[in-house]
Amino acid sequence: AKGKEAKMLFLMSPHNPLGASYPKKVLQAFLKFASEHNLYAVVDEIYALSVFDRSEAVAPFESVLSWTDLDAYIDPASVIVLHGLSKDFGLNGFRMGWALSPWNKNIINVLRCYSPFGYRPAYTDRIITKFLADREYIDSMLQISQGMLASNYQIITEFLNQHAFRYIPCTAGHFVWLQLPINACIKMLRARGDISADEANSVKWTKENEVMVWDDLVDKFRVYIPTGQSFFSAEPGWFRLTFSIGKDELQVGLDRLLEACSP
Repeated sequence: AKGKEAKMLFLMSPHNPLGASYPKKVLQAFLKFASEHNLYAVVDEIYALSVFDRSEAVAPFESVLSWTDLDAYIDPASVIVLHGLSKDFGLNGFRMGWALSPWNKNIINVLRCYSPFGYRPAYTDRIITKFLADREYIDSMLQISQGMLASNYQIITEFLNQHAFRYIPCTAGHFVWLQLPINACIKMLRARGDISADEANSVKWTKENEVMVWDDLVDKFRVYIPTGQSFFSAEPGWFRLTFSIGKDELQVGLDRLLEACSP
């Protein structure tokens, strides 16, 4: 905000909602910028273990915690990394996450002062401690999870390509960033009586009709996909479609989405 002094640079890699990891050179540039402006760099890596495409054609995910030359770009004491249970492990209900700053004990001590206001029950702590300590199970679970994400992503992209949806290819996370065809907007406006058949060709996406289409999707087609406005999209008509669900449910959702976008 104007007149306010920024204290930190907040990054997310892999990114939400784009589902891609920042190339290392881009992260290096961000960290240099933070260093030059005396900012903390907070890197949210909550989708770090949901990378399902590790081909050479895409930017690989690299945690800043793994860099041996981090101090070449920023004072490591200014770096804080976030992770948690809700995304990679699918344990949203536990409401548990963690902050890592190996080079700044003062930050950790300050966070400890706040942690009593968000204490989890003792039995929750014991469950999660035992869960995370089982490395063999965790590795097996993540391998299965990443394989299922890759499989569902293939289903999604085949659908989007077949029906000429615009979308941003992704390599990580649980969703794809797409723009619905303008037919979804035209169909909604005509059903409301807001436009005539002759006016259909002049319809364009706006922030207002994006929200109305979202409401139509939920109310009439029983499909929930967050609007681009929820993610401060500069261009209207974009939505985030989550594909990390069962294949049968995913197919039902895609069929309904296609119905909503059909003339």
